[in-house]
Amino acid sequence: MAIAVIAFFTFSCKNEDLTSRNEIIAKDVLGTIDAIATVKAMVEDPETWDETEIAACKYEKDGFKLKLPKTVSEEYLFEIDTDEEFEEWVTVSDPKAKLAPVWLFGYNEKGKEIGDFYHMGYNTRYYASAVYLYSDRKFTVKGKYEEDDEDEYSEVVDCKFNKGWNVLYIVEQEYPPYQFSITTQKPSEVKMEWIFEKYYHYEHASIRFVKEVYSEDCMSMGVYQNDGWGGASWVFGEEPGNSGYYDWILPGNYYVWHNDSEWNTHVDIQNYNFEDEISYTVVCTEKNDELYVYVKEDGKGDVKKSLQFRDIINKLKLSIQNEKSKQAKQ
Repeated sequence: MAIAVIAFFTFSCKNEDLTSRNEIIAKDVLGTIDAIATVKAMVEDPETWDETEIAACKYEKDGFKLKLPKTVSEEYLFEIDTDEEFEEWVTVSDPKAKLAPVWLFGYNEKGKEIGDFYHMGYNTRYYASAVYLYSDRKFTVKGKYEEDDEDEYSEVVDCKFNKGWNVLYIVEQEYPPYQFSITTQKPSEVKMEWIFEKYYHYEHASIRFVKEVYSEDCMSMGVYQNDGWGGASWVFGEEPGNSGYYDWILPGNYYVWHNDSEWNTHVDIQNYNFEDEISYTVVCTEKNDELYVYVKEDGKGDVKKSLQFRDIINKLKLSIQNEKSKQAKQ
């Protein structure tokens, strides 16, 4: 049952201070903070998951003061979509309401994304986390679910969203009576703190995989380093496809390979140098009626996914149409 709640509210949140000032204020941030120079707030496109910056500020004196815009564009608002089981015990006052979560990231002096910020608190009994969001209107979400068993488990949703910026708190009570709560009321049981989680490898190349043809000779693709470690891969089967999001790999030299239908590995390129801050696509296609694998540079940084997806989808549609035409002629 909790999964249904989380799936809905992963895109949600509210804080009394935010409503009037449109600000997020963080003090005494914990974590590896020495390299942070700038804090940026991002929203996501619900269709492509592309991130767009809506606010930024300097990181100084172990904290930041981030001024958010008064509104968020319609294209970044998520519709409230709940499953039937969730709807049985939760009431949404206005089902047409839309929300936009904001995610906070830290950048170094070079403008490199090096980690993200969390607002959370915990003790021996409770765990709480906060998510910041924009609401396009005033509405409420309320409900309670109780399991009839000896574990005394319940879930409570008690949210009152204002138009504008809000904060939502997810609170878990980890001892009987167990309770999972989603609320816009700041929890009094725990002290909320700001934590910065630095990426383990923030120097990286971005890589994805695209298969443009029907072929049993290229069932999967990947890259690995000279010592056999690291890298990334994707399994396609015989049909065309794409890996979707970029994966991160450490900069350096890699073997580029593909597997045939018997899962034998064929090395297509040796010691290809994937550079830091560059996005790449590894493509499997046909050239002169033979399987051909190559690497294409997409650009510096994590380039926009929406344009890439559009190109991939168009190519795949064309490939599928051609295959259907061949089958129809046979």
